[in-house]
Amino acid sequence: MTSSILAAVAISAQTFTLTILHTNDIHAHVEPTLIKGKTYGGYARIATLIRRYRASDPNPILLNAGDTFQGTLYYNVYRGLADAHLMNLSGYQAMALGNHEFDDGPTGLLPFVQSVQFPVLCANLDFTGEPMLQNWVRPSTVIHVGNQRIGLIGLITPDLFEISSPGENLKITDIDAAVEREISKLKKLNINKFVLLTHVGYGGEIELARKHPDVDVVVGGHSHSLLCDTGGIPIANPAGPYPTKVGKALVVQAWEWNKVLGRIKVDFDEAGNITGYHDAKPILADDSIPQDASVKSAVGAFKKPIDNLGSEVVGTSPKGLPRDSGPEMTMGNVIADAMLAYTARNQTVAAFMNRGGVRAPIEPGQITYGEIIATQPFGNTLVVMDATGDEIRQMLNIGATKAGTVQVSRGMAYRIGPGGAITSMTLNGTPMTSSAKYRIVVNNFMARGGDGFTSLADAKGYRVDTGLLDSDALIDYIKKNSPLDAKIEGRVSASQ
Repeated sequence: MTSSILAAVAISAQTFTLTILHTNDIHAHVEPTLIKGKTYGGYARIATLIRRYRASDPNPILLNAGDTFQGTLYYNVYRGLADAHLMNLSGYQAMALGNHEFDDGPTGLLPFVQSVQFPVLCANLDFTGEPMLQNWVRPSTVIHVGNQRIGLIGLITPDLFEISSPGENLKITDIDAAVEREISKLKKLNINKFVLLTHVGYGGEIELARKHPDVDVVVGGHSHSLLCDTGGIPIANPAGPYPTKVGKALVVQAWEWNKVLGRIKVDFDEAGNITGYHDAKPILADDSIPQDASVKSAVGAFKKPIDNLGSEVVGTSPKGLPRDSGPEMTMGNVIADAMLAYTARNQTVAAFMNRGGVRAPIEPGQITYGEIIATQPFGNTLVVMDATGDEIRQMLNIGATKAGTVQVSRGMAYRIGPGGAITSMTLNGTPMTSSAKYRIVVNNFMARGGDGFTSLADAKGYRVDTGLLDSDALIDYIKKNSPLDAKIEGRVSASQ
């Protein structure tokens, strides 16, 4: 054997290839999702892809980056337990907590973490004051694969307390300190390969990779980022490349709703340094992917009670109600109009809906109860309150600069100027003034300051939680106004 061949064999023996398969932001999308006449995703298709790459790829591990809860009738009925069973069947090995895992508080999360057969991770939450979860969520874990050990560290978005309901007993801790603490702990176990499993968002995950040079891979979620063009997906402008290289570290996400399976092979040398990566691309779970038989059977069992409830038709929309990409959304307009109509007896004059709460479009044709729950899945109640023009302006500014443009009811209009400044606000054609008070309706998430809308949380004076569900308001509106022919009306506009 020649010296060059011997050298190549020696190098090969020292190289360890890790395959990372991953998903994020499933949001209870147990079945495939219909997009422009084609279906994507579903646990049974993803399971087929998982099985395929487990058989073909070296040293595979399967991870989930959070937000398994909330988004379809499967969550409303099973509160995450359907997902827990299907994730166990699929063979997940670790999951990061997402913000939506706390939508029903710690007691809502407990049955899920007790049911899954893999570790649930979060290093930047202090669980000492919440004994019911303290023994069920770990800051980090070690996965044994091949002859190597991989350190996994879980992280959740630092604004958890603004956007979900983790309760009074948990405490958020400094995210960078949490990373360094867990890396130090894992190094003492002689681990030299580190994966952050994060529900922080693409921008925040890039920043984590930049700040922490020991990190090799960041497997992320929260921002629903599609990285690179996987082909055949009806979405424009991927957020970045897959992987996104930050120094030596690799940042990956897998879009949303099980529509793709993230897949990347990472090569390490003996010292744990990344020497390369390959076969890096989210795999599209379109209708060319057959459904895994065992997972499909389990989905079928969970689906029977859902069908009876979700298939009930409540109205029609010949053109559909899209979640438009511009500042104003057709679906947002309809939701805001429904909120205003449902609280007319409370003398409300305008309704405001956070963009992030509009979770799905409605396809053309019949509108079912299941579709309404998919777009209004959180079971929020409607809060009627008084707010000044200045408080409303502050809310709209937060939406324009941070949270996503606030959707408004008919008769209300505003314009966004450079830097997110609100340059005009009118109500029924009349300019709104800073000191005047207006009786408005928002959901309880916004009313308590969620998404950073602190001006609503701090507003003084009249405030009542009606107990009326946002989804019931939408159902009532659709029933009374079908067939719906909503469109963009210029309620929200932005200067170029």
